[in-house]
Amino acid sequence: MLCNVIVRATNDLHVYQKKSADEITMYLSKDCENIGNVQLVEQCHEMIFQHSVEIYKHIVNGVDMLDICNMIKDDSEIALDNEKSAEVKLSFSSGPSFYCIYF
Repeated sequence: MLCNVIVRATNDLHVYQKKSADEITMYLSKDCENIGNVQLVEQCHEMIFQHSVEIYKHIVNGVDMLDICNMIKDDSEIALDNEKSAEVKLSFSSGPSFYCIYF
Protein backbone atom coordinates (compact mmCIF):
# COMPACT_ATOMS: atom_id res chain seq x y z
CA MET A 1 0.00 0.00 0.00
CA LEU A 2 2.84 2.40 0.79
CA CYS A 3 4.29 1.76 -2.64
CA ASN A 4 1.00 2.67 -4.31
CA VAL A 5 0.86 5.99 -2.47
CA ILE A 6 4.44 6.82 -3.44
CA VAL A 7 3.72 5.91 -7.07
CA ARG A 8 0.64 8.15 -7.11
CA ALA A 9 2.51 11.05 -5.51
CA THR A 10 5.39 10.61 -7.97
CA ASN A 11 2.94 10.69 -10.87
CA ASP A 12 1.21 13.81 -9.56
CA LEU A 13 4.48 15.64 -8.96
CA HIS A 14 5.78 14.71 -12.43
CA VAL A 15 2.60 15.32 -14.42
CA TYR A 16 1.06 18.31 -12.66
CA GLN A 17 4.07 20.10 -11.20
CA LYS A 18 6.72 19.07 -13.74
CA LYS A 19 9.19 18.04 -11.03
CA SER A 20 12.40 16.20 -11.88
CA ALA A 21 13.33 12.83 -10.39
CA ASP A 22 15.66 14.49 -7.87
CA GLU A 23 13.03 17.04 -6.84
CA ILE A 24 10.45 14.31 -6.38
CA THR A 25 12.83 12.23 -4.27
CA MET A 26 13.51 15.25 -2.03
CA TYR A 27 9.78 16.07 -1.70
CA LEU A 28 8.78 12.52 -0.85
CA SER A 29 11.65 11.91 1.53
CA LYS A 30 10.75 15.06 3.45
CA ASP A 31 7.08 14.14 3.48
CA CYS A 32 7.76 10.67 4.89
CA GLU A 33 8.18 12.43 8.23
CA ASN A 34 4.47 13.38 8.18
CA ILE A 35 3.28 9.79 8.40
CA GLY A 36 3.31 9.69 12.19
CA ASN A 37 4.13 5.99 12.59
CA VAL A 38 7.83 5.35 13.22
CA GLN A 39 7.87 2.00 11.44
CA LEU A 40 6.13 3.43 8.38
CA VAL A 41 8.40 6.49 8.34
CA GLU A 42 11.41 4.16 8.11
CA GLN A 43 9.73 2.06 5.41
CA CYS A 44 8.79 5.18 3.48
CA HIS A 45 12.40 6.41 3.49
CA GLU A 46 13.65 2.95 2.51
CA MET A 47 11.13 2.69 -0.34
CA ILE A 48 12.10 6.10 -1.69
CA PHE A 49 15.84 5.42 -1.32
CA GLN A 50 15.61 2.06 -3.09
CA HIS A 51 12.94 2.67 -5.71
CA SER A 52 12.23 6.36 -6.38
CA VAL A 53 14.33 6.52 -9.56
CA GLU A 54 12.79 3.30 -10.88
CA ILE A 55 9.26 4.50 -10.06
CA TYR A 56 9.97 7.81 -11.79
CA LYS A 57 11.26 6.05 -14.93
CA HIS A 58 8.13 3.88 -15.07
CA ILE A 59 5.90 6.97 -14.73
CA VAL A 60 7.81 8.81 -17.49
CA ASN A 61 7.57 5.74 -19.74
CA GLY A 62 3.80 5.57 -19.29
CA VAL A 63 3.63 2.34 -17.30
CA ASP A 64 0.22 1.91 -15.68
CA MET A 65 0.48 3.05 -12.07
CA LEU A 66 -1.32 -0.10 -10.92
CA ASP A 67 1.49 -2.25 -12.35
CA ILE A 68 4.51 -0.37 -11.01
CA CYS A 69 4.55 -1.80 -7.47
CA ASN A 70 4.31 -5.34 -8.83
CA MET A 71 7.20 -4.57 -11.15
CA ILE A 72 9.49 -3.41 -8.35
CA LYS A 73 8.32 -6.14 -5.97
CA ASP A 74 7.46 -3.93 -3.01
CA ASP A 75 8.66 -5.63 0.15
CA SER A 76 7.92 -2.68 2.38
CA GLU A 77 4.48 -3.68 3.66
CA ILE A 78 4.19 -3.94 7.42
CA ALA A 79 2.86 -7.04 9.10
CA LEU A 80 0.27 -6.41 11.77
CA ASP A 81 -1.77 -8.85 13.84
CA ASN A 82 -5.21 -9.69 12.47
CA GLU A 83 -6.68 -8.00 15.54
CA LYS A 84 -4.83 -4.74 15.00
CA SER A 85 -4.97 -2.21 12.24
CA ALA A 86 -3.28 1.11 11.71
CA GLU A 87 -4.71 4.04 9.82
CA VAL A 88 -2.07 6.31 8.44
CA LYS A 89 -2.57 9.67 6.80
CA LEU A 90 0.03 10.44 4.18
CA SER A 91 0.06 14.14 3.40
CA PHE A 92 2.47 14.84 0.60
CA SER A 93 3.12 18.50 -0.07
CA SER A 94 2.37 17.83 -3.72
CA GLY A 95 -1.36 17.68 -3.27
CA PRO A 96 -4.10 15.67 -1.63
CA SER A 97 -3.74 13.48 1.43
CA PHE A 98 -4.06 9.73 1.20
CA TYR A 99 -5.39 7.44 3.90
CA CYS A 100 -4.07 3.91 4.11
CA ILE A 101 -5.44 1.28 6.43
CA TYR A 102 -3.16 -1.65 7.22
CA PHE A 103 -4.68 -4.87 8.56
